[in-house]
Order: sequence, then C-alpha cells, then structure tokens
Amino acid sequence: MDGRERGQLATLNELIEPLQTHTSENSRRPSDMGLCGRCSVELELDEHGRAVEHGCCHCRDAGRITLGLARSDPGFGRAVLCPQCVGAPAQQKSEGFDLKRSRIPLALESATLNTWQPDDGAPVKAVRTWSQQRWPMDRHVLLLSGPPGRGKSHLAAAVVKAVWERHGQRGRFWVVPELLDRIRATYSEETRRETVEAVHDELGRTPLLVLDDLGTEKATDWASEQVFKVIDRRYREGLPLIVTSNLDTGALDARLLSRLTDRQYATVVSIDGTKYSDHRRSR
Repeated sequence: MDGRERGQLATLNELIEPLQTHTSENSRRPSDMGLCGRCSVELELDEHGRAVEHGCCHCRDAGRITLGLARSDPGFGRAVLCPQCVGAPAQQKSEGFDLKRSRIPLALESATLNTWQPDDGAPVKAVRTWSQQRWPMDRHVLLLSGPPGRGKSHLAAAVVKAVWERHGQRGRFWVVPELLDRIRATYSEETRRETVEAVHDELGRTPLLVLDDLGTEKATDWASEQVFKVIDRRYREGLPLIVTSNLDTGALDARLLSRLTDRQYATVVSIDGTKYSDHRRSR
C-alpha cells in the first residue's frame, strides 16, 4: 500500500468512526428508552417508572380501537374490536395476575367475589353478572354507590381479578385523590415524570379502569374537569369502567351522572344497610 492509499484509508476511517459511534449510541433496544421495540410507541410506565411492554401494537392491549369517523357518523366516538387481536387478551394468562401492576391496595389483596359477605346478597349477584358479560362489554359502566364501609372497594377489586380470570384482560385500580395527585404532578417541573396527555392516554387505553372513592377528592373546578375527562372518554369509547362513591347518585355532578347512570350502558348497584365489617363479624 503506497502513501496515497494509506492517506485515503485514514480519511475513510475518520469518516466512519463518528458513524460507528452514533450507531452504537442508538443501538439500544427501544424498550430501554421507553419505546416499544416493535412499533416505537412510548410505553406505559409502572409505579416504579419502568416501561411495560404491550402485546398488541395496534390497540396497546386495550382490545378495542376508535375509528376516525366524522362527527356526523352515528358510530363517532365508539370503540370497536381491535382487528389485530380481535379483542382477545394480548398478554398471555400464563403471566399470572399482577397485584402491583393492577394497583389493588394490599388491604384488598384477598378480595374476591366469593369472599364478599353476605355472599348471596343482591349487590354481589349484580356485580358478578356484570363481570361475566362477553368481552368487550355492552354495558361497560358499573357504578357502586352507598355509605362508607359497605364493601364497595372490595367488590371493585374483586371484579378486576374476575375479569382477568374470565377474559384475560388487565385492570387498573386508582383511588381518585391519588390519581389527581399524579395528574397534578405533571404541571410542576420539579415533580414531572410524564405529561398530562400521557396520563390521560394511559387511562384511556387500560382495558378495565377502576376509579375508587369518587367524591372524596377536594372539590375544585380543576379536579371535576380532570375526573370528567377520564369518565367521559371511557363512556364514549365503550371502555369498561367501575366507579365507587360514597355519594348518593343525586349528589353527583350532572355531567357525571349522565355517564354513570345511562340505562343503555351502565349498571348501578346501591349498597346500603349493614356495614360490611358487621357482616364479617357475624359469620
């Protein structure tokens, strides 16, 4: 190799080196950067801030998608079965039920429909019927209302487990004040780990969403608007939603009331009478 050729080779190496460095820096798996390795969409984060892979890239495990229809179309805003996974669970049931991922509180870890007492009561019968609908659900909204201590949260957590066992669809359990704290954190540069859009997108894609203790949050226009956004989207898109509240239905915001008590899409279960803890002591 003569001097001219060596010079050309050195020049070529100088050009290649930065390209190799750039390739190495970008050769990390997308999931390491919070993106899906197949569709490069931003992944949902668990409570530890770790990216969670989805099984179906088309619906991101929601089982349903919303078509881009015109507002004048009768089907505008309604969700349909995902054509890729046909509404089937994208995640295999062999993975097992993940208590932490579902965010069910430890106090409700053992809650099932069979352990709710009295086990032959009308509330548990109505809730069991709701959970046994075909997936995706036609009556996709479940409202559990009644005074404190009647076992509403127990039933909500039990349905999350029942839906997983029956349909293989994951649920996410959010206490409303805690959810609002998460959304509020997106507005502060010091506490922001995600955008408010990302939070609402996740809540809109979760196959089954529980909003626990509606009405215990501090009543402000901002809080009401955030809660309404979540409930309204799931109502309009036909996505399963469970809401528990100590408030009488007549005390609910009129906009929420219209979504949560719609006779065509909602099941309302009122739980009154003896406190749930008293039932447990009596057995």
